[in-house]
Amino acid sequence: MVVEKESYIKTFQFGSICLSVFIVVFFALLVWQQGFAQKAGQQEGELSFVPPITVNDPVDGLFGSITISLQDYNSLKNAYIFINGEMAAAFSQKEIVLRVYDGDFITIRVVDYGKACSFLITKISGHINATFLQKEIVGSGNELLVGKVVFK
Repeated sequence: MVVEKESYIKTFQFGSICLSVFIVVFFALLVWQQGFAQKAGQQEGELSFVPPITVNDPVDGLFGSITISLQDYNSLKNAYIFINGEMAAAFSQKEIVLRVYDGDFITIRVVDYGKACSFLITKISGHINATFLQKEIVGSGNELLVGKVVFK
């Protein structure tokens, strides 16, 4: 009877410890998630700037990045992004990150679609002047001008 009671007490203590660890881990994950939500808590339609890090490729020189997202679809495989007249990417996914250089012209070709397609610039490098880029691009059946990349 004494051995059975000791076994019950040890099992109860182990269960209590496991429950306590679970609760601590749960709240730690909840706090971590809240931190992410606050970090990404920008208003709808607000342009997000990546910190102004100067990136210099030894061969290509100074460059930045621009993220363009689809608004109404998860992918449009016949919608293409052109940089300086050359195809740079297809919208095989909802979001495309482009490597751009000072003076690049960006267009989106949506010739195969009769219905209006909507695109949004969601992130740009901090050293790119956003005033030369359209934040929201909407159109169908033609080539849509996104803008010119101008470094600050």
